[in-house]
Amino acid sequence: MNLAPKPVVYAISLSLLCASSLLSGCAGKQPAVSHPDQIIPTAATEPAGQSDSGTRATPGQQETSSQRDEPKAIPFEEVLKRDQEAAARKPAQRTQSAKPAQPTQPTEQKIDTTLRSKVRTNPPLRPASDSPAEKQPQQKALDAAQDTPPPAATEQKITAIQFALDQLPITIQNTWILSGHQNHCSLKTVAVTMDDGAGKTPLYLELTNSAWMIQTKSDIDSTYPDTGLFLSNGTHIPLESVVKDTKIAITKQKQQLTDALKTAESVRVALGFWPTWPVTETRSQTIPVAHFPQAYAAWETCNQRITAR
Repeated sequence: MNLAPKPVVYAISLSLLCASSLLSGCAGKQPAVSHPDQIIPTAATEPAGQSDSGTRATPGQQETSSQRDEPKAIPFEEVLKRDQEAAARKPAQRTQSAKPAQPTQPTEQKIDTTLRSKVRTNPPLRPASDSPAEKQPQQKALDAAQDTPPPAATEQKITAIQFALDQLPITIQNTWILSGHQNHCSLKTVAVTMDDGAGKTPLYLELTNSAWMIQTKSDIDSTYPDTGLFLSNGTHIPLESVVKDTKIAITKQKQQLTDALKTAESVRVALGFWPTWPVTETRSQTIPVAHFPQAYAAWETCNQRITAR
């Protein structure tokens, strides 16, 4: 048997086998399809009938080609985590970008508060309140007003009385009588009657240049209690000295009585009379003294005219 051609046959067979293997490998390859959600099959998934030696590419070569042509797959846990973070950011962005419209009530309330703050600079007069907290200051103000004496008579407008000396005596406002004498003028109240314990006696006040006189026609007893002049404005003038049994002269308190009469409407005269035994009670009578400022001005004018003639 001739064994010489065997090497040539083996060589030809080997060349055909390699060519067949190359053709089988090219036919078994399929173009890679790019899909983000699927995993590219590797050479391990090829049919089992193909030989492992020389019929497929090595794993290292196939992975290099896939990384070069396809995007990298993201694990499912990472995708889920990103979705949750994006969902958490969306409400915050909506809150910041789209704020709900503010109601009109706070704006109106703010404007109202501003107007009230401006109005408080000139608050309107409020009606008196009945609450004890506000009533107490008002009561104090009323008490202070009652305790405040009336304005002085000199501040009041006084209508001057027109008269001549030869017209005296004249009556002023049916309360005072202005009389002229040789060297002075006198001013006295219209006389009233007073009970002296035994009968009636006339009573009146008279102003002279030197004193105020309490004139009666009964004997006066200065030892009785609670005597004096009690003016309607609260002033009390004690009695001073008895003159000729039936008169009382007030000289020390002349100016005080004159000033007090300018704001008084009446005077209560309280006296005791003698002889009454045993001592019984103090007698009193009220004398009107209104319009004294006008009468006093006429009295001063009268004295000036008498002095000047």
